[in-house]
Amino acid sequence: MKKKDIIKNKAICPMPFNHSYIGPTYERRLCCISKNIYSDKINLEDYWNSDKMKKIRMDMVQGTRVSECEVCYKLEDSNIESYREKSLAHDIEVGDEHTWLTEESATKGIASLPTHFDYRTIHCNLACNHCGSAFSSEHLKQRSIQQKNSHMQDKGLSFKIDKDFEETMLNDLIKAVDERRLTRIYFAGGEPMMSLLHWKFLEHAKKAHDTDPDFIKNMNVYYNTNLTKTKWKQNDAYEAIKFLNPKVHASLDGVGNTFNYIRRGADWEQVVKNFNSAHKALVDSNNPKFNFGVQPVILSHNIFSMDEMLSFFEKYEGIEIQPLSLLRNFPNEYHYNPHPGFLDPCEFPSEIMIPAIDVAIERVERSTVSGSNAIIPILENYKIDIAAHRKNNEKLQFKSYAATKHMETLSSLTLNSLLKEINTPAWIWYNSICDKYRDADISTHKLFDNLDL
Repeated sequence: MKKKDIIKNKAICPMPFNHSYIGPTYERRLCCISKNIYSDKINLEDYWNSDKMKKIRMDMVQGTRVSECEVCYKLEDSNIESYREKSLAHDIEVGDEHTWLTEESATKGIASLPTHFDYRTIHCNLACNHCGSAFSSEHLKQRSIQQKNSHMQDKGLSFKIDKDFEETMLNDLIKAVDERRLTRIYFAGGEPMMSLLHWKFLEHAKKAHDTDPDFIKNMNVYYNTNLTKTKWKQNDAYEAIKFLNPKVHASLDGVGNTFNYIRRGADWEQVVKNFNSAHKALVDSNNPKFNFGVQPVILSHNIFSMDEMLSFFEKYEGIEIQPLSLLRNFPNEYHYNPHPGFLDPCEFPSEIMIPAIDVAIERVERSTVSGSNAIIPILENYKIDIAAHRKNNEKLQFKSYAATKHMETLSSLTLNSLLKEINTPAWIWYNSICDKYRDADISTHKLFDNLDL
């Protein structure tokens, strides 16, 4: 397939051809946002040329959209750049321009093993409101506490760390280094700085660097971190990973109390200190690459406080923003489980959220941070979502309220106090919701049964 044909093909993605992903609970996906290919543990050799993978590759080559990738396709249909499009562009940037696609790879399977890896960890010290027990050990712990105090279903609490399988994952990475096959690796979680697999890999990469520095230098290494864990064996984590010349993006979905509310368990003042430390270690004014930046999920609360968030980022030179849209199902009566904290812009009345989005767009347009303009199509698409999906549905409203109140039993911060600080109309509206359900028993209400916190 020629380059121009690949660009025209709106279904194809490099991930099934060169990428191995294992999630925090050992599920196999094409990438971090695709649907599961295998939910059970499966080793790399059995996965790579399985019948499922061969069919996905063939469908993509023929221009047929595959169901596993609907998140990217929906973003593209909304004129928001998708991970699929970013991955194709990345190949061009690093000089790996579509070398992954051959006639054999598209028909008979791929003889060589992957060159790109994304092996994640569930170890995490935070219980962020837009996350869950499939991605965070802290969420698992908090759900166990909630389970004891309510009749919530015991869904997702059975996951156990498998040290043998994690050793298999580590060996996949080590083998890729030893065969000089590894060209790209992404560490996320959970929190990668808490992952023993990550640090063991780093030790092996350091030995490879001592004998073959050019190979390590040419690897593309990426991190997504919550910026709360900055030490490993008393050493500065960012100094330790510096030899990889990595790109590090911090998950900061706001500043001050907005950050503290969304990222439960983190402390903003300490994160600012860690931000300064990482910036000092990773940003080189002589290096044109952006080695440090932020990856905020655009949510109701940072829309309300967009000026404060961007003002903080604008104080630092050489950083970039890679904004993300909130991943969720659109609200409907039977299948929508809200994130705690009314994070979804569709959950607020349009007369409150639309003006807030317009103010946020105007602020983004004035921002000097690289990549900030990518926030605008996300905000514009939220306006479309609100018009199409905003419903004054009491069942959904109660679900959001119940999820929020259950979450706040394990947190000293409240949505009431945050909204009072960042958006008065939203605060007044939320107080009316609290008044409506103040006497409801959220621990036994049947609508809470299937909430996946």
